[in-house]
Amino acid sequence: MARICISFILVVAAILIPGLLYAQYAKILQLSQTDRAALEDFLGKGVVGKAVPGNPIADASKFFSFEDSAWTFRFTSGDRKDETQDQ
Repeated sequence: MARICISFILVVAAILIPGLLYAQYAKILQLSQTDRAALEDFLGKGVVGKAVPGNPIADASKFFSFEDSAWTFRFTSGDRKDETQDQ
């Protein structure tokens, strides 16, 4: 039981500590009034909330694949609508 508790504490620490360390670098980026108004016109009042701090991306590979791979694109409008193109 003690091993499980220690393991749990270590896992929680491994998750929380990096976030706390990066908190000092977190920046709050405010939307311009023009952007806020455009979003509210499109999404409706009350959808866009207040700005919150954002931490730097520590590992971009979680969001982007940097490996070579084949992509297939499908045209959704225009003269080539519903055609595909491999790249």
